Amino acid sequence: MRIILNQLLSVLLLLYFSPGNLFASGTIKGRINDAKTKETLPGANVIIQGTAFGAASNIEGEYIIRNVPEGNFVIKVSYIGYKSKEVSVKISNEKTIELNIELSPETIEAEEIVISAQASGQKSAINQQLSSDRIVNVVSSEKIQSLPDANAAESVGRLPGVSVLRNGGEGTQVVIRGLSPKYNQVTVNGVELASSSPSDRSTEVSMITPNILGSIEVSKTITPDMDANVIGGVVNFELKEAKSKTTDRLPISFSVQGGYNNLSNVYNKFNNYKYLLGVEDRLLDEKLGLMAQLNIERRNLTSNDINIGYDPVATNFTDYRIRNTDLSYNYRDLQRYNAAIVIDYMLTSGKIKFTNFFNYSKSSLIHRVESYNIASNYLDFLSAGSSGNSNDMTNSLELNQNFSFFDLTAKITHSNSLVHSPNEWSLDFLQNSVGLASLTNKPNISPEDVQKIAVIKLEQAYMNGISTSNNNSKENTWSASIDLAKEFEIDNSITGTIKIGSSYRFQDKNFDSDVYDGGGLQYGGAGYVDKLIANYFSLPSNLGYQIPVTLFNDKNFNYGKFLDGQFIMNYPINVGPFEGLFPYLKKNYDEILKNNGWSAFVHDAYLSTTNDFKGNENRYAYYAMANIKFGANFNIILGARFQNLITKYTGMRGIQTRGSVLTYNYYDTVATKSYGYLLPNISVKYRPLDWMDLRFAYSNTLAYPDFQSIIPRINVGSGEINWNNLNLEPSHSFNYDFDISFHENTLGFLSFGCFLKNINKLIYPWSFYVSGTKAIPYFPNKLLGNTTPTGIYKINTYINNSFLIKDYGIEADWQTHFWYLPSVLSGLVLSINYTHILSKANYPYTLIKSTGRTIAYIDTSFSDKLLHQPNNILNISVGYDYKDFSIRIALIYQESIFTGVNFWPQIRTNTASYSRWDIAFKQTLPWNNLELYGAINNLTSVSDKIILQLSEKVQSIQDYGATAYIGIRWNFNNN
Repeated sequence: MRIILNQLLSVLLLLYFSPGNLFASGTIKGRINDAKTKETLPGANVIIQGTAFGAASNIEGEYIIRNVPEGNFVIKVSYIGYKSKEVSVKISNEKTIELNIELSPETIEAEEIVISAQASGQKSAINQQLSSDRIVNVVSSEKIQSLPDANAAESVGRLPGVSVLRNGGEGTQVVIRGLSPKYNQVTVNGVELASSSPSDRSTEVSMITPNILGSIEVSKTITPDMDANVIGGVVNFELKEAKSKTTDRLPISFSVQGGYNNLSNVYNKFNNYKYLLGVEDRLLDEKLGLMAQLNIERRNLTSNDINIGYDPVATNFTDYRIRNTDLSYNYRDLQRYNAAIVIDYMLTSGKIKFTNFFNYSKSSLIHRVESYNIASNYLDFLSAGSSGNSNDMTNSLELNQNFSFFDLTAKITHSNSLVHSPNEWSLDFLQNSVGLASLTNKPNISPEDVQKIAVIKLEQAYMNGISTSNNNSKENTWSASIDLAKEFEIDNSITGTIKIGSSYRFQDKNFDSDVYDGGGLQYGGAGYVDKLIANYFSLPSNLGYQIPVTLFNDKNFNYGKFLDGQFIMNYPINVGPFEGLFPYLKKNYDEILKNNGWSAFVHDAYLSTTNDFKGNENRYAYYAMANIKFGANFNIILGARFQNLITKYTGMRGIQTRGSVLTYNYYDTVATKSYGYLLPNISVKYRPLDWMDLRFAYSNTLAYPDFQSIIPRINVGSGEINWNNLNLEPSHSFNYDFDISFHENTLGFLSFGCFLKNINKLIYPWSFYVSGTKAIPYFPNKLLGNTTPTGIYKINTYINNSFLIKDYGIEADWQTHFWYLPSVLSGLVLSINYTHILSKANYPYTLIKSTGRTIAYIDTSFSDKLLHQPNNILNISVGYDYKDFSIRIALIYQESIFTGVNFWPQIRTNTASYSRWDIAFKQTLPWNNLELYGAINNLTSVSDKIILQLSEKVQSIQDYGATAYIGIRWNFNNN
């Protein structure tokens, strides 16, 4: 294989450096526009009939066809929803013809059809999909701006094969074709966003507001000129650019909206707002473009939650026991400030673009939890809070230049993510002996039964444990790339483009945690800390070391109808004063140590050290590819990419003892690894008929190990060792994609696709057991000394799965505009897509079997789906435009997303069926370019629910209700 690939690369390089055209030739370029509105038409198909010469218009509607031989030709331009147009041209040697072409919408019996906003957005997306060399799904600028979603995740979630992960009802991350967010790549203008997670490589997309976007593209396949660190798909958000001016006015837009949350017990129901200010202009004869947009928003994402812990009855594969039932009221207040600035300058034969995206998010979280623990027969009243912020920034400087013999694209980029959580805290009150002992070994009970028999005595619930932490995660990346493309012609029927390039990316990553914690406040050993707490809250002096929860009742707070009355939360705690307690205790920390109170409140040396890490990654790649066209209807892309990642991380290795909270015995170490792969790629696109399109793609892609798995961390605890495997390799996926589409002005766009991913070496967490001296290789070698390990140790690590993982499925998509229906019905627009996904993953597992005093550890495995894989996804969107009014009704249906991996089938979990209805509308008002708009999201207030696979008992519910907003938008432009 390597010999064949090397020969292919040699041929490509030879073609690249050979003359592109030995005969006299010229160039045709221009722009494709709507004949009436003058709007550009991206994705228009421009061909020279009878030859292989052709091009597709870009996002600005521009096209260019080079190396056209001398002579007379006919140019044909086609665009779904519009009449095709043919224009005769004469090509002269070394001459450039500028040919701007305007297309008109289809008509019914000479009646003019008006292309409405939603229909225009749909047609633009369809044509961009058809013109792409990859299998992609597109949300066009018109579709985004006509009726924007709440955030970019919601917009992406309406595309085929995509499901959304939510928090408090807000879409935060996307799953593509059943593959978790960490297996997908998120980019802004082609720049990979820095990961906001300290543990894996996933990226949140909730911070991106749709109003700043020019388009969204989800690539299901990749070509050699794209980064290969993606198994699921690539989501690219393209920022808006300044449009051409049609008047002398400075285009300014401003919108203000207010929102509402209908969750029955949510406070500050109306504390939701969003303000948008945008300005754009083109100067210097429209060569210089400036676009700036500012977004300020606040969202109340409060939810009512229940989480239930289950254990298997290990004598069979059906029965279970409930371990704990946790009820929680989670107040989430989120504020976001983001901005986009795009500056572009048109060169004579090229373009320079400077793109910037900034985001600052501030969150305030308060959790009130009542936890019923059956195994230990207690009820825990837990309060926790945090106030954190995150800063995200992406910058790119890009040059596109067309020279006489080749095209150049050069890019320098920067991306940064900083997540700061300086004030995380928790405090709990514990009531022992709550009457749950009778349920300890009782199988298959219902969660509702736990609350029914619990005996709650608030006066016996005493302050028990406290903790506070300061966590910081930072990722900073710089990258540079250069791409050279050269067109060639063998004859009029065989043309193509050779493309070579290289890229480099440097990433710096670190995580730091600082923790104070303690417990046992209700026992005598915590007397000094209890005294400090009593002084801080001005509590009665006769309480001693038992501080009851009854002293902290919040009379102004009511849990209301919690989870629609299915469960009851009993006692609202006043959390207001708690946050100030921890700085007070820290201030008196020296006195706590002097009075031997460290068991109740201590600067935890172990937790403040063991998970810290820092390091960097260097990723470089080079590639060569050829896009060869045989006539106007067949083209093939051949090529390969070599990509290498070098990681260098510092992690902590230590041995944990009871005294580790005061002094943790550890040392840091550095580990360097290199992962180099040669990745072949082929894509085929065939158009046997004007209305049919066939595509096939074969690609090789990678998923690099998570940060948490490759840092050189070891921690030896009591009978357990957390040992990171430094020999992990990237997961390697062999991807096969096939797609057939039918497209015609009346039909619209109808496609059917299937995919198969054979994934080797997928990384999983794994635990196994060793005894005695066999544990020595898993100890920190600098701390082992003359100590000989004894007993049995459970080793927790990560491994490359030795089993081949299969992920496969089908996708169907139909998008159409009923322009041919009579009268007002011609404003109907329909989008419907369905995805069915299957996967087979073998999960390694160590089974413990005991016979009398003999314990056996058996390495085995079990099969199930990939984590986060749904069975079925259905999206239906019906839009309607009539004059200045637009409305869209949308359904999202997701079924059986796999959420809980376990050897015991009775406690594996997946989501229950989820059906969500959203409505959005817009009405242009007759005054001063004003628009009234609004939406209701999650109209039926459906909850996120996770259930046990076999019994369908509830494992968790998150209820966040419906949200609604209404706003006014003012556009001071073009009128």
